[in-house]
Amino acid sequence: MAYGKTCFAGLAWLLASLPARAINDTQNGAAGTLTTPGGAASALASSGDPSNSATAIGGSAILTTPLGGGNATATARTSNATPGASTSTVAQANGGNGGRGDATNRPAAGSATAAAVVTNGAANQSIVLAATAIGGGNGGALSNYSIAGDSGSASASVTGTAAGAALLQGTASALGGSRNAFPNPPSGGGNGGNAFATGRLDNPGGASTVLTLNAIGGDGGAWDGIPGDPLVSGRSAGQAGGVFFGQAFASAAGSVLVDVTGRGGNGGLGYRGFATSGASVSLNNVANGTAGDRVELRQTAVGGSGGGASGAFGADGGSASSLLDRTIATRTLIGRTSATGGAGGVSTLVGANGNGGTATASTRLVNPTGAAQALAQATTPVVYSTGGWTGDATAQAVANSGQAFGGIGATAQATATGGFGGGFGRGGGAQATALAQAAGGATTATAVADGGPGGVNASNLVSATAQANNTGAGGAAATASASGSHTGGSVASSATAAAAGFVVRSVRAQTGSGSSYSSTTTQDSRARLGVAPATTPSSLVWGSALGAPSAADLSGAFASAPHAAGRFDLTNPRQRLLLATFSAAPLSQVGSATVQLGATIDLASLPTSERGSLQLALLGGSGSFSTLHFRVLRASSTALDLTFTTPAEANAYFADHVLDLGALDPTATGTVAVDIILDVTGGNYAGTMFLGNAPIPEPATWLLVGVGLTVWLGQLRRRRPS
Repeated sequence: MAYGKTCFAGLAWLLASLPARAINDTQNGAAGTLTTPGGAASALASSGDPSNSATAIGGSAILTTPLGGGNATATARTSNATPGASTSTVAQANGGNGGRGDATNRPAAGSATAAAVVTNGAANQSIVLAATAIGGGNGGALSNYSIAGDSGSASASVTGTAAGAALLQGTASALGGSRNAFPNPPSGGGNGGNAFATGRLDNPGGASTVLTLNAIGGDGGAWDGIPGDPLVSGRSAGQAGGVFFGQAFASAAGSVLVDVTGRGGNGGLGYRGFATSGASVSLNNVANGTAGDRVELRQTAVGGSGGGASGAFGADGGSASSLLDRTIATRTLIGRTSATGGAGGVSTLVGANGNGGTATASTRLVNPTGAAQALAQATTPVVYSTGGWTGDATAQAVANSGQAFGGIGATAQATATGGFGGGFGRGGGAQATALAQAAGGATTATAVADGGPGGVNASNLVSATAQANNTGAGGAAATASASGSHTGGSVASSATAAAAGFVVRSVRAQTGSGSSYSSTTTQDSRARLGVAPATTPSSLVWGSALGAPSAADLSGAFASAPHAAGRFDLTNPRQRLLLATFSAAPLSQVGSATVQLGATIDLASLPTSERGSLQLALLGGSGSFSTLHFRVLRASSTALDLTFTTPAEANAYFADHVLDLGALDPTATGTVAVDIILDVTGGNYAGTMFLGNAPIPEPATWLLVGVGLTVWLGQLRRRRPS
């Protein structure tokens, strides 16, 4: 007995010392016959060799039989691979195609499941995993009044663990099955297959981890029906396949990238009606990860297109939503969300096109120990020809940084693009909001909203809002751009920048147009504090507020205003508060445009000995208009309210003219806000203004003047003859 145990132990040692052998397992399910469905297939490849692959292909049914396709399952596993060697673990599964449905049978296509697994990956390895699953397609319908079976679903997963790998990379892709050939009338296609993807990669101490998940829903099958036929009443084309995700997590000591993409299946076509909508996609906080140096998370959602129709209405496109809200401590945190609404189905012969899907993208990031960059992009589709409306696009980006890294604090960028509406439809509205909050470093917020044009019923709302707030060093810059098309919409932009270390706490610029504009109008608002001035926009309506401008920024501003220049000591930074430039040009003679510029002064940053008088210098203006309404507010109270009806009158008023808005109280605390508002109707007007803290002559100066005047009068009196 002891001898047997010794031999067994020796054999075990010998087997363990032998190098692992790669396993490549390929299994094919049996093909269907006239009486049997396609066979299932299952493949397994598992070893410690650096390279393992498993492929499973389900058997397909004979197309003309009402029988199903075979399921497929593939698993590839690598464990305890040799240190330093590259590792490849690949799993591929394809479901078998189903046959055609008849009056009583709806044969389903085969499903597909693929999994790639790596455990105990060694240090310094390059480890790659891939799992791909493709659901089988349905075969359509066999005879009149029959419906095809459903296409196969697909599920893909990657799981990996390593200790200090140079690279741990995994990709899981799932594609739901679909079949979109027209059936024989009157009959219909089945539903598209759903798609599911999930993954987790853990690489503590490793340099880099990359995780990619893709899920694409299958298309709904087509429907061919006879309107009014009681045997097909209430039936429709197949439903589009949906997309679903499990976890999507990656970790490393160095950098992490997690990229998740979901695309909804397209709706089924409807010949003589009964088209179906595209699948909607919702990604809600799917991507996640941790790393010491850099974490980048991406989420992309794409709605499926609506099914087209012949002789009836096209179906609506699916909506898309991608929402990401993460708090992660790292040196650099980046989040990107993208959402694209599905296009409406096109109708031919009779009926209107389907409506386009809406799109919502939102990225909210908090990084307490480093830089934060949040990006969000939402796009809605074109609606073809007549009828359909396109959905609205909404994008929001919020970045919050607790500590700058590499000179970068917080960056927020939001872009919303509305689609083109049909001939009688409404163009897509667009709302973009960007908010950047930092405690130092470069802090920028950019919002871009572009509304889509529409037909005779066009009416969209377009707004862009950007806010940048920096409580540390580095300044702040905010830019908002809004563009709208066609009569009936409204366009507005707003930018606000706030930063520490300046007499000016914040500056702001806003623009707006009424609903009586035609063609296309573009508006820009730019607010910057403690950073270089922005380039001059080329849009029709814009406003720029530059807080705490440098002496170089003002070098050319006073060239035609010597009187105003004499009021200030432009070498003193406490007297330079705001440089405001603007252009207001509504497109139609009855249209209107508004520009509002302003600054908030922090009295705590202004010594009482240097508090003078708030003065607004008008450095020149020009244009042609029906009316110009000019208002100035101090602390929300009206300091000036004028209306000009001739350009000559306005030009003369804005030429080297200084307005005294009152002294700054030396005993006051808190803030003082100044707002400048210009409303232009039926034309255009552009100009430049400067808000300064003008010095007030000292009491001793006035005393010397009084003494001198007294002596002079006395001398005159003595010289007068008796």
